[in-house]
Amino acid sequence: MGSVRKLLRGFAGVVLDFDDTSYPQEQFDVISSHSKRFTFNTEVKELNSLVKILTKKHLVDSIAVVEKDGSVVVSSNGTSFSEGIKASALLNYISSEMPRSSTVMIKDDAWYMLYPFKGKIYIVKAHNNLTTIEMRAIAREIDNFFSQSC
Repeated sequence: MGSVRKLLRGFAGVVLDFDDTSYPQEQFDVISSHSKRFTFNTEVKELNSLVKILTKKHLVDSIAVVEKDGSVVVSSNGTSFSEGIKASALLNYISSEMPRSSTVMIKDDAWYMLYPFKGKIYIVKAHNNLTTIEMRAIAREIDNFFSQSC
């Protein structure tokens, strides 16, 4: 019975994993024009400065990076310890229920997005949801800072 259930779940996952949504062209246009009008110097010495620059560059409200255990590495708005614990717990729970999930997006007053990358959790808050490509770009820029400073 269990193997039949796994087979049906796998089949449903393939069939129902059809995404017919269109790309947010307006959002791409805004980001493209924003990056053409402004230059952002990300060659900074401090991680806090980098994160604040990235919030302006990517047009988001805040960026925070936490370890898997919930300890805060950096935050653009002085994120408290409780937010790091909450993000870590949310991501761990969702990963346990859906192991192949890669990004968690929660809509409250604004979007609350969690993106795990190289052992850290990147928390981005914004009024518009970001694509996984944008989340990965933010994570890579911060990760490059970590690798250069070590």
